[in-house]
Formats: sequence, structure tokens, C-alpha cells
Amino acid sequence: MKEIGQNRHDAADVLRELADLFTKKNRGYGPTYHSHGKFMETLFPNGIELKGDDEFKRFAILDLIAIKLQRYCNHFSDGGHEDSALDLTVYASMLVEIDRMIKNRDKRHNLPA
Repeated sequence: MKEIGQNRHDAADVLRELADLFTKKNRGYGPTYHSHGKFMETLFPNGIELKGDDEFKRFAILDLIAIKLQRYCNHFSDGGHEDSALDLTVYASMLVEIDRMIKNRDKRHNLPA
């Protein structure tokens, strides 16, 4: 894919190019951003309160996983969406890394004196 605005000289050209990109991506993924709030509400029916850096990092990655899962589900009947499935693997691995980092850090802080 060419870089946005690569052969363009003014903002209007860049905006037109981005509008075309948005239309193409939306056609490919479906309007996930319209249904994502309801999807997350289903995962967290009692809401969620995030505190501290660790929880925000974990939630950010979980949100990316949820988006990729939605995109995959939008294409389930026509064989799925391979890029989203691969991205799920990457994001899940990142979540495991962060969870392990937190657990290991907590173990070090809770060692007997």
C-alpha cells in the first residue's frame, strides 16, 4: 500500500485519499466501530473500572482482541478473516507477556524478608 499523501500536495487531496481508504476498510471489516460498545458491554455487563498502568495496558490489548474477534465473526460465514485471526494470536501473546510480567513483579515484591 502506498503511503498516504505520497503524491499529493494539499490537505484536500490527503483527506480524499483517506476517505477512500476508510470506505475500502469499512467494506472489508464491516462497521465494527458501531457495534463495539455493545460487544464490550456484553463482556463486562457490570461495567469495568480500571486503575493503574497495568490494568489500562491489559484492557487496551483486550480491546484490540475484541475488535479483531468481531472482525473475524463478521466474516465467519465466508471463511473468516485470516488477518484478524493472526492478529488475535499476536495480541493474545502480548497479553500473556504483560500478565506474566505483573505476576513475576508481584512475586518479587511479596518475598519473605
